[in-house]
Amino acid sequence: MPPELLSSINQLKNSNSNASVAHSIIAAIDDPDQGATDISRIVSTDPLLSANIMRIANSNYYGLRGKVASLPFAISILGMTTIRSIALTSILRQSISIPHNIWKRFLENGAISARTAEVLSIDRSSGLSSGLLADFGEILIHNYDTPGYLNIKQEISGLPVNERGPIQEALEVERYSVNHSNLSRMILEKWGFPESICHAVSRQHEEPKDSDNTINHALYWGLIIAEGYDSTQGKLEDLTFLPSGISQINLEQLGTDTEEFVKQLSTI
Repeated sequence: MPPELLSSINQLKNSNSNASVAHSIIAAIDDPDQGATDISRIVSTDPLLSANIMRIANSNYYGLRGKVASLPFAISILGMTTIRSIALTSILRQSISIPHNIWKRFLENGAISARTAEVLSIDRSSGLSSGLLADFGEILIHNYDTPGYLNIKQEISGLPVNERGPIQEALEVERYSVNHSNLSRMILEKWGFPESICHAVSRQHEEPKDSDNTINHALYWGLIIAEGYDSTQGKLEDLTFLPSGISQINLEQLGTDTEEFVKQLSTI
């Protein structure tokens, strides 16, 4: 792995803790002596973080649109993994440059993976968090070698949606000796995310087996749908190969909900 990529990961973890309330939120989540009330108090000192948490809790993905009126209630609905994810994305956006089109795709990944988690009867927060954070390794590659990154994305763009991820990873390994999925895992491990999410992210482009963790299933199929989603036209590519459990999703409604989610949270 190029040392610059490893250095970028370490810099993210060691970034100035005074630069953001988000660091305090993550530290409080990790402190067994801090409870939900303490975390809510810290979150409330950052109006933008507070607003984004309230928006997510009131989104269509949680079925409580307009009913979540307080920050503590919103935090209790989303759970600490999602709060940690929102805090980490805030830190990352302050620490590194993320092009708007890539950030928009991350939000789409999170929104769609939340829905696939829901139809698989698992915690939507796990789908949202893993989808939102799955491709952060791409940012490190993009910023390290923008022309190389763009060439890889162009090379896979004409492939079927379920082949793009594995081919992208192979091309990254060939060029950088590491792929974006493992870079993402390294970031999440450094920030204390559950092993189940770290593992799912590292294998995000491997079609899961029946015995795999349900988060693997939610993330893999969520990213497949997101890859086939053309947000500029609000259309989805042919996804008739989706398994029965996932194909029950109303893709037209999903497109509408995703567009709304991205619009609401573009400043997260």
